[in-house]
Amino acid sequence: MSEGSCGVLVIEDEAVLRFMLTAVLDDEGFDVRAAANGREGLQILARWQPAIIVLDFHMPVMDGPAFCAEQHRSPALADIPVLLVSAATDLKRQATTLEAAGSIAKPYDVDELIEAVNQILATERTARPTYP
Repeated sequence: MSEGSCGVLVIEDEAVLRFMLTAVLDDEGFDVRAAANGREGLQILARWQPAIIVLDFHMPVMDGPAFCAEQHRSPALADIPVLLVSAATDLKRQATTLEAAGSIAKPYDVDELIEAVNQILATERTARPTYP
């Protein structure tokens, strides 16, 4: 279960998966926005900053690697953790190359995805001390 109303940006080109992820994360209490590709994701990030990004690897228009390259060029966006989702066989290598905070192989169990999101958020909270 999410703490407060943490923001999650879902970037997924498959409409059914995008809708399902958005609904499931919303039911868990997250503030969720969704994009069909990396370019749409960057447009959303220009107006809103989530606590985490759930990113598909293979997408048209702008794929996961191109999105991450743009994200890392922006100091305001570079620290937002990414959970990479992909059907690729070399997922761990891809996640390492993209500096993703975690990865989940497609097809995935929804509970596994929620657990990964919560784990990354918990790690980020403990890694970044808050100052009064």
